[in-house]
Amino acid sequence: MKNGILFITVLLFVFQIKSVAQNFEILGTIHSGNNYINADSIYNQLIKFKPEVIFVEFDSTLVPNCNFVDSAANKTNINNFEEKVVELQAIIKYKIKFPNVCLLPYDKYIANRDDFIDNFQNQLGKVFEKVTQLANKRKLSKLVIAKIDAYTKAHDSLRVYAKGTLQQLNSEKALMFSAASDSLLHQMLLQLAQNKKFKKDRNWMYAFIDFENSRNQIMCEKVNIYLAKNKHVKTMLVCGLSHKYYLENCLK
Repeated sequence: MKNGILFITVLLFVFQIKSVAQNFEILGTIHSGNNYINADSIYNQLIKFKPEVIFVEFDSTLVPNCNFVDSAANKTNINNFEEKVVELQAIIKYKIKFPNVCLLPYDKYIANRDDFIDNFQNQLGKVFEKVTQLANKRKLSKLVIAKIDAYTKAHDSLRVYAKGTLQQLNSEKALMFSAASDSLLHQMLLQLAQNKKFKKDRNWMYAFIDFENSRNQIMCEKVNIYLAKNKHVKTMLVCGLSHKYYLENCLK
C-alpha cells in the first residue's frame, strides 16, 4: 500500500514538472534586432506558442497590472521603448490580436532607465580602451591578460550567434557562450579592480557587477512568485539573451 502511494506521489510530481515545462518557455532575443530577429520573427514565435501570459523585460513598478499598454502610457513613454526594442513591437502586436493576454513586466526598477544603462555601457567602453592601451604596453599581469583573452574569445563567439536567427540565438551553444562571456567579464573586472591603474574605476566596477547580479536575481524572484501560483497557465518570458542562462537555471 505504501509503495502504491509512493508511486502515485512520484507520478504526480513528474506530471507536474512536465506540465510546468510544457506551459512555460523562455525566449531570448536581441533588443535591437538583426537581419533575422525582428518584430515579425518574434511575433511568429508568440503565435506558435500562444501564451496567455507574457513576461516583458520592463520595469515592473511602472506597470501594476496586465493592461501593459494602457497603464504604461500614463507613467512612461512606451513609444520610445517600442521604437528601440523589437520584442516590444511584437508583444504589443500580439496584445492587439489577443486583448485578454496578460503582460507582466518583471525587470528591476531603474530610474532614468535609458540614461542609466547608456552610462554603464559608456563606462565599460572606457575601461576596455584603457585595458587595450595597457595590454599593448605589457603593463598588465599574465593572469589579467588570460582573463581578457578568454572573455574576448567567448564574446566574439557569442557575437556570431547574435547575428543569427532566433533558433540559433536560443541554442545551447549560444547560451553557453553568453554565460561564459558574462562570467569572464565579471572575473576580469574583479581582477582589474585590484590594479592601482584602475583605482578610479574600482567603485564603478563593483557597482556594475552588483547591478547585473541583483537585476537577474530580482527578475528571477518576481517570475518565481508568479509561477508558483500559476503553474498551468501558458506563459512565455521574453528577455535579452544575457539574462536567459541565469533565468533558465534559477527557474528550474
